[in-house]
Amino acid sequence: MAGKINKKDFKIMTIMTVVYLIIALINLGSFSSPKTGWEPERLNETFVVDFGREVTIDKIMLFGGLGHEWGCFGSLEIEANSDGKFVPYSYIDMKSIFKWHYTTDTVTTDKLRFTNRHLRTDIEHDKNKFYKAEYREIGFFDGDNSIAGFTTTTEPSTVGIEKLFDEQELVPDRPTVLNGTYFDEVYFPRTALEQIEKRDILYENTHPPLGKTILSIGISIFGMNPFGWRIMGTLFGAALIPLMYILAKRLFKDTFWAFFCAYLMMFDFMHFTQTRLATIDSYTVFFIMLMFYFMLDYYDSKSYEQGFFKSLIPLLLSGIFLGLGASTKWIALYGAAGLALLFFISRGYEFNDINNQLKLKINDEDSSKKLKSKELKGWMGKHFYLTCLFCVIFFIIIPVCIYVLSFIPIDYKDNSISLLESVKASVKTMFDYHKGVVEPHPYASPW
Repeated sequence: MAGKINKKDFKIMTIMTVVYLIIALINLGSFSSPKTGWEPERLNETFVVDFGREVTIDKIMLFGGLGHEWGCFGSLEIEANSDGKFVPYSYIDMKSIFKWHYTTDTVTTDKLRFTNRHLRTDIEHDKNKFYKAEYREIGFFDGDNSIAGFTTTTEPSTVGIEKLFDEQELVPDRPTVLNGTYFDEVYFPRTALEQIEKRDILYENTHPPLGKTILSIGISIFGMNPFGWRIMGTLFGAALIPLMYILAKRLFKDTFWAFFCAYLMMFDFMHFTQTRLATIDSYTVFFIMLMFYFMLDYYDSKSYEQGFFKSLIPLLLSGIFLGLGASTKWIALYGAAGLALLFFISRGYEFNDINNQLKLKINDEDSSKKLKSKELKGWMGKHFYLTCLFCVIFFIIIPVCIYVLSFIPIDYKDNSISLLESVKASVKTMFDYHKGVVEPHPYASPW
């Protein structure tokens, strides 16, 4: 078969994938982030940082962690000592987690007092609501120089402050995409960690859980750091290169065009950027491409030549990847319409092919038209109607089962709700959310 992968194709795919993966892994993200932190148990807890001498501070860095509350956000009010009295200096607002927050207000003092306050926000229904943040690490800077040699004092009831200053070597001089979350990474890595820790409430619930489950593999291996939460998407992004190659080879039956299509994906900046972020889109695209590849495999074959049951294998695999795609993100379901179109077109072509063969057979052997009609009915019964029945299993029943099973990793709550009821409630939540999204997205392309 002209579209079959040979040794030359394998070498080309391997070289392209390795080159891409090397480039993609460079500066993917830090291997380490602060792990311990202080979680205030009540509002207005305070602690004092004593530098033991007068210092000039022009930047304070603060890393936020997950904590044990769903609304793990808050603000730290900072006051500076001036002539024995603490006066207002600055605030650091922690509105998202697993990233570095900062203030660049300048002050010269020997002591700073920090007080845990409600999160400062302009959103009316969030005011005076969040304060149980987890502050994982604080660092002080004078220019590019880190300030060390300080001590802390606290109220007797304030515990755990020492965890704010036990990983000073991890404090960067500025926040970047290499040392914290970026864009929608504020949702998915956090939720993946919550799945790992079996939290009762998952932060991101507007998409099915499979994408976060895959993402959690990287976190489990490399830890809760930028590299850990980005590596799985990067690997899937690299896998899209050979996948595009074999898909194009199947379409164009030519090595050059297979290389050309894979080359375009290899250097496509959207693909490069999106798969190196800890979002779920790279997994979805991977599954969508596979479901179309196997449908194309079925489209190119003749079921009456392969044998009926053998011809069903590509349809089964296509349905499985439809289920995996839908269990990651619902956009995979849009592809089901394309799969159905390809399927029915393939049946039309095969019917026409059978019909033409029977015409030749009748002319050559002077067979009766009844024989032709009988054989066409036989083909319709087995290779169309029965195949359609199997398609109901492959493209409806199996994907639904995969979708339900994808909820098992998060079905650990001790309550009376069954797995099916949990899935049903989740589907309603997702649908209601997306139905209500009418505002333009701030990251939407002007194109």
